[in-house]
Amino acid sequence: MPKIVAKSMYNKLLRSTYFASIMSRFPLLCDMDCHFLDAFGNVVLTAPRQPTNSFVLLLHKNEETRRLLERNRHDFLTGNGSDTGDHGYQELVHRLSLESETIGYLMLSACRGGDEDREAARATWARLARQGSTVSWSLWSERWKALPELNPQQRDAWRQTLALYAHDAVRHLESGIHPEFHTLPSLVRQVCAHIRDHHTEPLQLKNVAGILGVSSEHLSRLFHQSTGLRFREYLAETRIEAACKALEHSDRLIAEIAYESGFSTLSRFNRSFKEHRNMTPRDWRRRTRRIADIEAGR
Repeated sequence: MPKIVAKSMYNKLLRSTYFASIMSRFPLLCDMDCHFLDAFGNVVLTAPRQPTNSFVLLLHKNEETRRLLERNRHDFLTGNGSDTGDHGYQELVHRLSLESETIGYLMLSACRGGDEDREAARATWARLARQGSTVSWSLWSERWKALPELNPQQRDAWRQTLALYAHDAVRHLESGIHPEFHTLPSLVRQVCAHIRDHHTEPLQLKNVAGILGVSSEHLSRLFHQSTGLRFREYLAETRIEAACKALEHSDRLIAEIAYESGFSTLSRFNRSFKEHRNMTPRDWRRRTRRIADIEAGR
């Protein structure tokens, strides 16, 4: 059950004031924004709340430069790059995981190196200009020069610091909430299996409890204590996962995918999808297509 455990820890990190306090330290120490990304690479928490890195904010301003930012992050998340790429700047990233499942990523954004990065920054700007970017070199170089300058040893030190803080945050939540976090009771495993097998059908906690021969109150309490998730949260996540696969691998209508994934109405599906993936189903489909283009070198 590593996936449900990872999802539980992800939810706890989002609500944790301890984790938020850890993130808030980095901008004070290294003059870089600190982000927490979900397992799909979406930024879900930022310290400070309003990002201050002027170079990264510049990259968000048009399609060509935004795609550069996405491509660099995608290369790291898929293991195809060193940190988030070497295009004249770097974002330092540490993966948070439980067993083989990714919880998310702790990221410092962004920094630069010396002469080699300066040449790479100029080459990147020139390539994007040929592709239609309207950002001037004077503005690009001005924002680039404002990035914190770190040599390789300093970058390694910050990577290690990210790892230490991330490990501390996860262990803090594990030890404080559940002493045997990786062990789920047999009854809970049966519930998860039933949800996976029947998520396209109308499911209610009381009905599942009846099938398993226990009270709904006992099952609800045990499931939440063991996983950190409510029954309805795990059911929604299972349905969203099924919808994500369909959105990625087919061109079917979103409404059709919503109903086939177990949602009774399109509005409920859209609301749940935004809550679980921090974007709309349509944006998810577009994002997966862009990632496919990046992987294909288009």
